[in-house]
Amino acid sequence: MSIVRRDKLFSGCYQAPHKQGFTLIELLVVLAIVSILVTLTVPAFQGSVAKIQRTEGQTLLLEVQTHLERYQFSNHRYPQVLSELSAYQTDQIPSEHGYYEVSLDMPGSSCPAVSCYRLIAEHRSKKVADRLVVHSSGQREGPW
Repeated sequence: MSIVRRDKLFSGCYQAPHKQGFTLIELLVVLAIVSILVTLTVPAFQGSVAKIQRTEGQTLLLEVQTHLERYQFSNHRYPQVLSELSAYQTDQIPSEHGYYEVSLDMPGSSCPAVSCYRLIAEHRSKKVADRLVVHSSGQREGPW
């Protein structure tokens, strides 16, 4: 009678179970990687959105400035309010997507109102850092 070793006897019948899912450790590692990537990309995305919105405000300011200069060329003075310009019906002009609002501000005693102006574009959220200003002299203030 031959002696059969036990490991040979069961070697053909027993198979290790196949892995059918992810372990908790693997899921936690993937979750950690995804959260790191999100943490790195969200601020960059928000910065890009702010730049795009600021560009909209800058474009509107320069457009209104062009209308003011044309008005001054024709009438030899600047208008007291933006509604005097044929292109606008109100004194508060919203940008295309509504992020900024442009208004005309006449300087105080430093310059007569008929010969100079100050255009202000403020972000609708009223963030101080997102206030853009253009003077009739061409001087700019804010994050251009």
